[in-house]
Amino acid sequence: MLDAHLRRAKVQIARSKEERKGKRGEGSSSRGRAVDKRGDGDGRLRQQTRNFLSGKTGELDLHNLFELSPCHGHYHFKYYGDLGWNGGGTGVNSKLGFCLQSTARVANREASPLHNRFAGCDFQGVAAGWVDQYKAGLPNQWLDTTNITSTGKRTFHSNPDGLLCEGTFVDEAGDPLLPGAPLVWKPTGLIADDGHPVEAPLCRLKVGWDENNTHEIQEKIEKQGLGLITSSCTRGQIGPLRNCGFGTSPTTASCAPGASTRATFSVPAGATPQVVRLTEFSQALNSPIPARYEDSWVPLQPGVSDQPAMLANVVVQPSSPVQVTFTCPSPRTGGVAEPGGRYSVYTAPVFPDDPAATVTRS
Repeated sequence: MLDAHLRRAKVQIARSKEERKGKRGEGSSSRGRAVDKRGDGDGRLRQQTRNFLSGKTGELDLHNLFELSPCHGHYHFKYYGDLGWNGGGTGVNSKLGFCLQSTARVANREASPLHNRFAGCDFQGVAAGWVDQYKAGLPNQWLDTTNITSTGKRTFHSNPDGLLCEGTFVDEAGDPLLPGAPLVWKPTGLIADDGHPVEAPLCRLKVGWDENNTHEIQEKIEKQGLGLITSSCTRGQIGPLRNCGFGTSPTTASCAPGASTRATFSVPAGATPQVVRLTEFSQALNSPIPARYEDSWVPLQPGVSDQPAMLANVVVQPSSPVQVTFTCPSPRTGGVAEPGGRYSVYTAPVFPDDPAATVTRS
């Protein structure tokens, strides 16, 4: 699977200085925060919706434009963008939702604020001159590349439905809203996960609003068992917790599904320290899973983890065997496609510049 990398957020055209000086409403909640999402100078939806932790609802979720994510525990805007694949095979878009955040200020101009009001998912928006970046490895954003075995282009289409108003908010007559006037909501034809219709504010989109809403990058999909952790360390990453520089020929071993399992690992005298990472093995793919260190916790919802893909991660010193205790992978999908009972062993020198050494399992 491919993690979604840099995401480019389209910011709405800033409204006039006179409108930016218009009165903005104030909102609060029992937790002392409000979500301000209807644009002043930053061109965002501005609306006083209560913080989700307070248990109160607000305008955006009442119109189903934002939906609560049980996995992340906060509201998501699911219509922000689509991940795609152009090439051999078929990629499946598995991005479940987006937070609107200002993560980097890239335009140093008058309309671009220095202060970042939108730094977290409990107070969302993207200010003019700022972009929204998604880090690699964030849960629930990927392309399923199981059926892809070639090169191609990974794509991202921002604001595909035009629900972020890249233009001017208008009333039912098509006239621009006056400062402080309420938004006019209309059905979009989309249906939310709870079965209710999704509505969005009426907007007159700017000519050419979507001309720079797409991006693509050439990618090579590696064979099963290879991935981020088997790629080269190109940014100075060192140490046992890194997710690069592991060998491309992992070994596998059997164990009793769901049982506590022990294995001992050693390296020859005089060898450099080696890191051993134990991961799941997929019977359906007949392949080791190149799990990251962070995959020791796979969130289903706040405080609840799925079965981890990364089972253990230890350092083995020369002439000093290490015994590892871990839980053998349990069956998945009822034990039909993935019966469990098998794990993979990836190894690497603790410091990438050191030579790799043979790691023996017993």
